[in-house]
Amino acid sequence: MNKQQVGNIQKGNYLIAVFDILGFKNLIVNNSENEDEVFTDIIRTLDSIMPEAVDMMNRWRKDSLKLPNIIHPSKTNDFDRTMYDIIKTIQISQMSDNIIITLRDTDDTALESLFPLYSFFYLLYCAQAAAIMFAKGYPMRGVIEYGSCHIKNSIFIGKPLVAAHDIISNLDFSGVVVSENAMPKFALAEATQIVEMNAPMKGNAENKSLCLDWTMWGAIFGSHENRRDIGKCVLESFASHNKQICSKVESKIKNTETMIRAFSMI
Repeated sequence: MNKQQVGNIQKGNYLIAVFDILGFKNLIVNNSENEDEVFTDIIRTLDSIMPEAVDMMNRWRKDSLKLPNIIHPSKTNDFDRTMYDIIKTIQISQMSDNIIITLRDTDDTALESLFPLYSFFYLLYCAQAAAIMFAKGYPMRGVIEYGSCHIKNSIFIGKPLVAAHDIISNLDFSGVVVSENAMPKFALAEATQIVEMNAPMKGNAENKSLCLDWTMWGAIFGSHENRRDIGKCVLESFASHNKQICSKVESKIKNTETMIRAFSMI
């Protein structure tokens, strides 16, 4: 058992992804006259992630090279039932520019063998979140952590949140880093999906990190006819919705383009 309950407060081990939307203050200031439209768009975009992720999972389950057969693709009812359970387990909450996505580690020994599938879909969901928000002009940086938390409804308290915020505050690009604590939980992730790379940090520093290749999970090149025009794609995402490009943003744009190009070479 990894989950305890004191009153109506639950304690357990969780995968926790913490994201923040880059340039959010700029977004608010420069869209004061149409902020309702922008905020509604963000909420609707976040709502669209789950069905997109489920659709991708359904496509991938038919390809044995991409999705290991923990549940054989021919057992449609079993797979659909498991996917329904996974979707119920994943929780997402947002406060302003901060987004938290959680998945509780299973405390049911009967489901222990299925947790790799749970965590694989969770990883896909986080990658889709990064890709879809990027394509809509809301680039994010994020960290996936793992550890013990106290949770009641949408209240989350725990060391993994503190650790994630420490990392995310220093990231100088749009992307997702997976912590060493979280990595062992992604047993089904392929070597090309989580890659050890030099992640750009603030102050022109780099830190060897486990980086999620979110570009391979979603169509980040959106409306561009030339899907190889990565630079144009990155600039458009950072500048969308009347956001201004200052020197601090320029470094994030450059670093994001560098990381995406590095992923494309793997």
